[in-house]
Amino acid sequence: MATSHLSMTSLEDAVDPYPLYRQLRDEAPVFHDLERDQYVVTRFDDVYAVLGDHRRFSNVPVEVASDPSKRISPILHRDPPEHTAMRRLVTPIFTPRALKELQPHLDDVVGQLVDAADELDVVECSSVFAVPLPGRITLDILGLPVESHAAFHALTQERLMVLHVPDRAPKTIAEIRAELWSIVEPVVQARRRRPELDIVTMLVQAQEEQGPEQMPDQMIVDMLLHVLTGGFETTQHLIELLLSHLADHPELWARLGEDRSLIDGAVEEMLRWESPVQWLHRRATVDAEIAGTPIPADGNVVVVYASANRDERQFDDPDEYQVDRNLKRHLAFSYGIHYCVGAPLTRYEVRTLLDQLLDRYARIERAGESRPWLKLGNFRGLAHVPVRLIRHAG
Repeated sequence: MATSHLSMTSLEDAVDPYPLYRQLRDEAPVFHDLERDQYVVTRFDDVYAVLGDHRRFSNVPVEVASDPSKRISPILHRDPPEHTAMRRLVTPIFTPRALKELQPHLDDVVGQLVDAADELDVVECSSVFAVPLPGRITLDILGLPVESHAAFHALTQERLMVLHVPDRAPKTIAEIRAELWSIVEPVVQARRRRPELDIVTMLVQAQEEQGPEQMPDQMIVDMLLHVLTGGFETTQHLIELLLSHLADHPELWARLGEDRSLIDGAVEEMLRWESPVQWLHRRATVDAEIAGTPIPADGNVVVVYASANRDERQFDDPDEYQVDRNLKRHLAFSYGIHYCVGAPLTRYEVRTLLDQLLDRYARIERAGESRPWLKLGNFRGLAHVPVRLIRHAG
């Protein structure tokens, strides 16, 4: 296929987009997609440069810059200084010290999931591990009571449907916001009376300092949604992709079981090899140039993390998954001031899950084909990963 016939639509629709990414890297590393009038950047060095230059390449997309009501996140679609202030509100919950304090709770939640899997002949990894683990942990960090988790998560999924597939959405954004606030408001009132170590408390305290005009109640809901979506989708799809790969390579499972020091490398290599977030958008704030291609001011730039992470100019044998690769860096969590604030939590969750699974199970076997996940925007994952887990003898 000639690059002239490629577009973001063809990339979104591809079951395996990686050959198309390679074609773009080789033939048109900064590809002008005329269909959507956007510039698709696919080589590592170019993506890295754009992400590191927030002054010339804004995190506020073209459509949000022209219509702020389309902003889907109070952090994601802002630039400094507003972005810096918003990010500072939630950063303390993801520090090494905070995550170390979370570890016993994380161990307990993972243990419950593994115990439940023990009762199953066939374990469907998406529904048994990938969805409930980040959902439970992230909602706990937010500070929402367990009994409201299911309803809150369901509403966030409906919100994503409105944003990405509006013709299939059963509710409007306004209706979803109202239902979300009905869940959050009692928690907000409770935290005003009695603060706790959670994100709702941090947001309530920020609102009291800044005033409701600067930080209205809806901002609290939007911040919670941002943390939940950021902390949930990436972790979910990383777990699905990693366990599916291990089911296809049981020898790797055995190797990880014998040498747990390889677990971190296994997680990082999967993030590079199958980036759960495939791309994000930037807006050129001035006339600029990327790899010799002129980009007009207000040009829509698509930085393709997944292509950059398979760039043969940066990685040897990039299409091979190598658990012991000497991986110095990748872009699965972005780079620069917009580096994913929840990345340490994702790593903690997946590492803890793998560790407990390896403790209990000697082997993993595929019990059916994995099915691709219904794509909503730029995420890549699996919807159905059936495996059998065989316990250690004795």
